[in-house]
Amino acid sequence: MTAWAMVSIWVVGVAARAIPTTARLPEAAEWFFGGDEPERLTDLLSARAVRQAGKTLQAYADAAGYYALLPY
Repeated sequence: MTAWAMVSIWVVGVAARAIPTTARLPEAAEWFFGGDEPERLTDLLSARAVRQAGKTLQAYADAAGYYALLPY
């Protein structure tokens, strides 16, 4: 569930053009929670998983395509 939340946060941030497609997952969480994240979600995942997910998301980043999916 944590990984799903992190990916969703990143996709919404990119779709809304609030964060760049080059943003890492921790940066997306900081944007989403306004720097007031009670416990870093990325700390609940392995560093390797966070890096790999970020690379995969960045490789397929399409802000307009993500925006078209919202609010789903």
